[in-house]
Amino acid sequence: MTLFAVLITVVAGAAMGWINNVAGGAGMFALWALQYACGLPLAIANPTARVAAVAIGLFSFLGYLRAGHRAPPRAWLHGLCAMWSQVAAASSGATVVFNSSQGR
Repeated sequence: MTLFAVLITVVAGAAMGWINNVAGGAGMFALWALQYACGLPLAIANPTARVAAVAIGLFSFLGYLRAGHRAPPRAWLHGLCAMWSQVAAASSGATVVFNSSQGR
């Protein structure tokens, strides 16, 4: 990996973290950086970007806790219910991306 690719990846990661906390939907920065600067195929870049997204969510959550914000119990229930549909959607989306990159 070249120094340029590392720089682009770091800048994209910082932009992704900031934009996801403000508005969401910054995964495209990670995909662009991983696919074009690092040369990863989309089938590998997409799940790699998800690792960064999980880290962003975790550190955002810890930041809110540190600031004294607490989610009401009902919010936890909504989050757990939404999690299952997200897992199903992510699984089917990953299958589509993987199969399309394999020429199936």
